[in-house]
Amino acid sequence: MQSTKIFERNFRNITTHWQRTQHPQNIPQNMARTKGEIWDYFYQTPNKPNGTHHCAYCLGCIRKLAPDNVGANEDLSSLNGETWFQNILTQVTSVLGEKKAMVAHILGGTKPCRSASEKARKTAEAIRKGDQRKKRKGNVHEESGEEADKEDNDKAGPASSKRRKVIDRVELRQTELKVFKGISVPFTEEQKLAIHAQFLRASASANISFEWVDDPEVIKLFLMFRSAAGDVIPSSKVLRGRILNEEFERVENELKEELKDQKVTVTSDGVKDISKNSITGISVSAKLKPHLIDLLDTTADKKDGQSMCESFEKMVDSVEKDYGCRVVALGTDNDGGSRAGRELLGSKRPWLFVFPCGAHQGQLVLADYFKIHAAGNQTAEEATGVIGWLNNHGPVRKIFDEGQIAQNQKALAYATANMTHWTTHQAAFRRLQELQQNLRKTAFNNRDGIIAAQIGATGSKSNTEIEALRSAAEEQLDLLEDLNFWRRLSELLDDIEPIAYATNICQSDAA
Repeated sequence: MQSTKIFERNFRNITTHWQRTQHPQNIPQNMARTKGEIWDYFYQTPNKPNGTHHCAYCLGCIRKLAPDNVGANEDLSSLNGETWFQNILTQVTSVLGEKKAMVAHILGGTKPCRSASEKARKTAEAIRKGDQRKKRKGNVHEESGEEADKEDNDKAGPASSKRRKVIDRVELRQTELKVFKGISVPFTEEQKLAIHAQFLRASASANISFEWVDDPEVIKLFLMFRSAAGDVIPSSKVLRGRILNEEFERVENELKEELKDQKVTVTSDGVKDISKNSITGISVSAKLKPHLIDLLDTTADKKDGQSMCESFEKMVDSVEKDYGCRVVALGTDNDGGSRAGRELLGSKRPWLFVFPCGAHQGQLVLADYFKIHAAGNQTAEEATGVIGWLNNHGPVRKIFDEGQIAQNQKALAYATANMTHWTTHQAAFRRLQELQQNLRKTAFNNRDGIIAAQIGATGSKSNTEIEALRSAAEEQLDLLEDLNFWRRLSELLDDIEPIAYATNICQSDAA
């Protein structure tokens, strides 16, 4: 029977082709393609999600939600004008009107359809086996029919039981909320690998925990794009394990190809992590492009000059061996141990250009400026005090924010300077200067209200405490109204601007 259908279909295709070539005038301009037998179990809508295939809804799923007065053998497609029919279409999942997608819906793309009839399942199985036989004839698969069926079912089946439960709960909740559901199209193995790699890149780029992929709301979001998304969303365990390892190996191999036979610069920098451990990052730069190649826990390492020199030697030798490149320069921190170790290495290997971190030198120049320029240091202290006063007293800051909103329809933040965050003095003082007119106007017009906000409730405060709070507020308000302060702040910004530029240039990737 199956061979007869195949013969008839091939004969019809040959006849149609001959008619089109010999008598094209007899062929309608918009000849419709013949529907496959799988369409007997799906309702076709005019909508084409991808511009080619119609949207399809499983008649078994529709019949399950149909009113009781609809007969078991009644043609549901003829009832598509009924209100209840259209309402059901918003509750069930659509699939792309393409043979593989519809077969996968019935037999198990995301999961087998429990509402499909026995006849629909047999038809879908026959189509799938027919496709498998075609693949075997084309030398795609060499397995026996049963092995091919089993392999196909394994690939098309649901995810692991634990993962499947999470997705099932999300899909059940989706049905209850009646939210939009995406089309159901199975993913190829190649697509799955690409999607897994992109999940890893997205997690790293957004700097978020790998656990985000396990969140039910995230899964629901992806299911709204495509109902088969549950098959390709990796678990957090897989994401931070196998996928991360595979992507690391891929990037490492690409880096080895890129650095091979190149003259490179190695730089290292030490920081403290949240647990106060000493972490040293190692980067390799070639053609003005830096690459982070390692992070080392150096908490227990010795920091004297000789020990640091030995560490730098191992670092250089390891880079040359692992990446097949030639290290021509080494840049490090300029603290006591790093500086001594770097200079010792330079004397042992005179062909190696060794240098301190230029950006760090810029920040040290800023510190020296404040040491020798008393007026600049005083102005910086006063500006820092004003910023701290605004940020640390909520009611006071609210009054100044309202003054900004009244004038500019928005309130800018009062940036804070920090010696360990390079160039923030320039940024914080420039923001303060930008708000000069608004701050002076608010301080003058709302002086009494600001002092009252600073003092707050007086019931539990002594007269000494109240007077101290009043004095502190008046001191800051007087400073904001003092034109001499703003003149000195402008001069300070002119002085430190070149230092900030030099620091920022030296800490850029192209430095």
